Amino acid sequence: MPASKYSKLKNCMENAAEFREVLSSLSESSKYKVLKQKRKKGETLLMRIARDGYADTMQCIAESLSPGDFCKLLNKRDKYSFTPIHRAVGREQIATLKCVVDAVSPDDLYQLFSVCDKYGETALHAAATSDHAEIVECIVNSMPPDKLCQLLMVRAYKRHRFSCPGDTALHRATEKGHIEFVKCMLSSVPVTDLDKLLKIVGEDGNTFVHMAAVEGLPEIIKHIAHLIPSTDFVGLFISQNRSRKPVLHCAAEIQCAGQIETLKCIIDSVPPDDLSKLLSVKDRDGDTALHKAALGDRVEALTCLVDAAVRVGHLSRVAIIANKRGNTVVHQTAKLKGHTEKLRYLLNNLSTPDCLEILSLENFEDPYYTPLALAKSEKNFEAAFCIEEFLNKNEHTPQGKNVKLN
Repeated sequence: MPASKYSKLKNCMENAAEFREVLSSLSESSKYKVLKQKRKKGETLLMRIARDGYADTMQCIAESLSPGDFCKLLNKRDKYSFTPIHRAVGREQIATLKCVVDAVSPDDLYQLFSVCDKYGETALHAAATSDHAEIVECIVNSMPPDKLCQLLMVRAYKRHRFSCPGDTALHRATEKGHIEFVKCMLSSVPVTDLDKLLKIVGEDGNTFVHMAAVEGLPEIIKHIAHLIPSTDFVGLFISQNRSRKPVLHCAAEIQCAGQIETLKCIIDSVPPDDLSKLLSVKDRDGDTALHKAALGDRVEALTCLVDAAVRVGHLSRVAIIANKRGNTVVHQTAKLKGHTEKLRYLLNNLSTPDCLEILSLENFEDPYYTPLALAKSEKNFEAAFCIEEFLNKNEHTPQGKNVKLN
């Protein structure tokens, strides 16, 4: 009998009235027994109903079962560990999802939304990668703030390495460029808990803030800046990923459409008194953000950082910093062909004494090169001419006499 009733229910899933009639003919104990049956790939009727978006039929089941039995059905998993909620979210069936949210208590909802599939992903991970904002809002708004924070801390498995934790839902949304999703999630979490989310490292070793810098998403940076105290900005932007690269460095070196605006957003968020500290931070290679900007193709990244350092009167302090090879940002721009515009911008913005001091510095590579010698060794004649032109203008100054010309 259960098998025949199962078949009847399966055949009328699209017709809620007919489904209700068949379900009502069963005893209370039989309803759950029939609905919990699994067929192909471990799929229950509720999974198919959730997947195909039969919201009225879902409502019928919610009303016909006890809350406990309905939750047990929602907890059932197929061979991929997908629950009915995973199925609904995966197919962007918002009406079906809302039906579940309305029928289940907040505590039970948290438990249901916390269930991970075989890839370690919750329904919120799936929602974050979709293009359906209403689904994200539905999940976020159904959670108490503290429970939402716990849900946002769940890390899916790394791709192809199922034993290692990977991305959170915030990482997934940021990677997809779903700015409004990220804003929705962050705005619903207590400010006191934000710090935990900002520090979680994802699959590629980045926090989602690093990802926002890499992807060129200034709106995410701005939103975070509105949520946390200004005193925390420097700590956030100098925080390092697994490769020991700060957020600012990611924004300075990545070549993408939103790079410059992201870089400006970070700089503008930091109080002036802390800007020198931010610009002086080194990565594992000893590079500052200026070094990274010097390596990139876009002049604007370097000019943005130089202008920021000039505003707080600390350009010389930042420009004289040498990396592990002993190269300052002036060495860096002198070495690379096609970067003369950056070199000239640096020389023009540094004071003459500071500029001459940096031009006299030798790096740590053998032989020990000044910026001019380095430019000549790399046959970067345009950069060499630029430096020689500057030195010739200042050859009669005490500092100018001490700078090596080759």
